[in-house]
Amino acid sequence: MPAPGTILTDRARPPARAALTDTSTLFLVGPTDSGTAEVPTRLRDISDYTTAFGARTGAGIPTYDYLDAFFREYGGTV
Repeated sequence: MPAPGTILTDRARPPARAALTDTSTLFLVGPTDSGTAEVPTRLRDISDYTTAFGARTGAGIPTYDYLDAFFREYGGTV
């Protein structure tokens, strides 16, 4: 017996699935030591970042670390 106020629904088929969402793309805006803010830059790995914006300097700019974690977790493109 269900608890009071509980509604049970019997279905012949499960509900339709929602459309799949691609979670492998990241859109990121953050400070860098060099590079341009005028043009969006597509990055496919951390070496693309270092080519476009420079190596990690440890100067308190977390953008490199965010991207490094994204790519290590199998992220696709930025």
